[in-house]
Amino acid sequence: MRVLFRCDGSTRMGTGHLMRCLALAQACQDEGDSAQFVLAAEAHAFSARLSDEKILLHLLNAEAGSADDAAKTIAFYKAGGADWVVVDGYHFDAAYQRTLTDAGLKVLWVDDFGHVNAYSAELVLNQNLYAAARQYSGLAKNTRLLLGGRFALLRREFMRWSGCTRVTDGPARKVLVTLGGSDPDNVTLKVIEALGKVPQLNLEANIVVGGSNPHQENLRQRAAENPRVKLLTNVRDMPALMADSDFAICAGGSTCWELAFMGLPGIVIVLADNQVRLAESIKEAGAGLHAGCFQSCSAESLAQMITTLATDSAARKEMSRRAQELVDGGGASRVLMAMSGRRIRLRSANAQDARQIFDWANDPVVREVSFSSKPIVWDEHVAWFNKRLLDPDCVYFIALNEMDRPAGQLRFDVRGREAVVSVSVDASSRGRGLGTQIIQQGSARLFCTRPAVKLIRAYIKPGNTGSTASFRKAGYADSENTTVKGHEALHLILHR
Repeated sequence: MRVLFRCDGSTRMGTGHLMRCLALAQACQDEGDSAQFVLAAEAHAFSARLSDEKILLHLLNAEAGSADDAAKTIAFYKAGGADWVVVDGYHFDAAYQRTLTDAGLKVLWVDDFGHVNAYSAELVLNQNLYAAARQYSGLAKNTRLLLGGRFALLRREFMRWSGCTRVTDGPARKVLVTLGGSDPDNVTLKVIEALGKVPQLNLEANIVVGGSNPHQENLRQRAAENPRVKLLTNVRDMPALMADSDFAICAGGSTCWELAFMGLPGIVIVLADNQVRLAESIKEAGAGLHAGCFQSCSAESLAQMITTLATDSAARKEMSRRAQELVDGGGASRVLMAMSGRRIRLRSANAQDARQIFDWANDPVVREVSFSSKPIVWDEHVAWFNKRLLDPDCVYFIALNEMDRPAGQLRFDVRGREAVVSVSVDASSRGRGLGTQIIQQGSARLFCTRPAVKLIRAYIKPGNTGSTASFRKAGYADSENTTVKGHEALHLILHR
């Protein structure tokens, strides 16, 4: 797919719309799709990030959300042969949406609270816990809703932390403060003041300041007064900071989903009216504390909440558990499934998959078409599987269907500029063409994430007609036959 993203960011607006669109754009890249951005105005730090990600950026010479904006977005869409446009921002209204759909564009409309009175987009995405179909009364007949935390968009750098377990024993030692990319009202300063009121806690504070924050110099001066406070700008590895922290103080925006995924308890401060419901839902889910709106939240009351959370390890542990139940990291791939019509998505294999893969491997049909038909012993499987998970040259995927149920597995053993692929499909999913989709998606992702790999090889027993057909449909070409473990083997290859 070719996907165009129309979103904006500014000092007052913040960068949340930009960053969640970036998360979906990264997922596009990982699936072998392409992404381009259209912004109404330059956002320098974000533009640099797009350049690093090798994502093309276009700038509009039009008032954001205007009819002229819509016309120029349509022109970019058609000139680039796009398949979808993703629109994210509160300044885009129903008329803007209708202009795009009337022009024949396939639209994914990113929404937080049903802020327009009519929806003509093909897909409407609301990743918030409180999202409900009743918020969307003005839906076109063909509009499909993607609602809830299972669709939360997380950037690529978070995926390597999937399944992480947080240690919460004892009093907190490190707090992460992140109040968005701009923080125009300088709420970060109030947090620094609150931290200064609890010296007995001996907390180390990492305070992340976005590139659009207009108060950087003032914050730098105030942070210098406390040796336990460190100011960080233009941070690229937020997951590592979150993993190294005991709790966070954050705004009620997209960062809440990142914290939830990482199992990091948070004190949520509302910086804008549209963040109230999210902060309340985080509190109701038991995944964090709600400090209220920044105008009414004093440094003294915030210091009290910091003390409560820092000294209660049992509460932090329970919040961590509940938070990770809200977001599993598969949101972007679920959205792409809806956009593309694909029936499966891939996630990285983890230690919890050992039993499922063992059962697949011992399926009589699988053993019959394997080059070693001997049944696999559990203890040997566990040792082999754990070794594979730790091997940087083993790329292991689990395929999930539309119901998030395991449908098969795909493994690549990378050897320099080449890789060897192995695949199997669950018995309940065979005969539906899913094998071809698994192979196509996995091969595309390998080429995207491992640029050194130029060729993938597949070896198949001659009698395995189903697997042979799947690889051929996935674009693999026949090569000279060979021998594997003493058995004749068909040899198929796929070039980058």
